[in-house]
Amino acid sequence: TTAPPQALAAAVMAALDLVIEADEARAHLELLSDRLRKNLTSSGCSLGTSASHIIPSVIPGIGNALAVSEALFERGVFVQALRAPTVAPGTERLRWTPTALHTLDQIDVASRAFDEAFRKVSKGLT
Repeated sequence: TTAPPQALAAAVMAALDLVIEADEARAHLELLSDRLRKNLTSSGCSLGTSASHIIPSVIPGIGNALAVSEALFERGVFVQALRAPTVAPGTERLRWTPTALHTLDQIDVASRAFDEAFRKVSKGLT
């Protein structure tokens, strides 16, 4: 086989240096994730047990997660809806994925948009 190019090895080394030195970005992402969890929970939504920055907000019922996702998109917030067969029927959810590039204000705007959309949809949940 042919060895990978030296430039690829240099790029990997540079990427590892960035990861090692990203303490500030990791701390910011943790702050954003904690804030988002708190905000989503205050809306009455179940978040499951995820401990990472990827946060599921469970919205059971065919089409409910999609309806909330579409309402968010109309307000400039992109949060993907997961439905069967990706997840088990009755466990449909939104998949929140904040990044270190987001701001606290963006998290709060998205949270308020979610609260409004979720409350409309949750009236029909049993």
